Amino acid sequence: MSSQSIKILVPAKVMPPRGAVGLGHVMNAAFALVRGARRWIVESQRERGVRHEIAQVRRTAQAWRQSDPRMAADLLAAADRYEAEQLGLR
Repeated sequence: MSSQSIKILVPAKVMPPRGAVGLGHVMNAAFALVRGARRWIVESQRERGVRHEIAQVRRTAQAWRQSDPRMAADLLAAADRYEAEQLGLR
């Protein structure tokens, strides 16, 4: 009879390189900072766009003030509502 043997290999425990965990924390914090800065930039661009739209509506209302005061009042009220809704003002 012949005998067979099986050799079982147990993997050695692998440790991460020194400083890898700390560097991972630093990189995670840096990415979070970049994401926060990007979010702030996008929000400020959106706010500028909203303010520009509101200013356009108010200029249009001023142009209509002499010929149709009710239309001008409606436009100004709409601009105020839109500003309060979009920017949380007033």
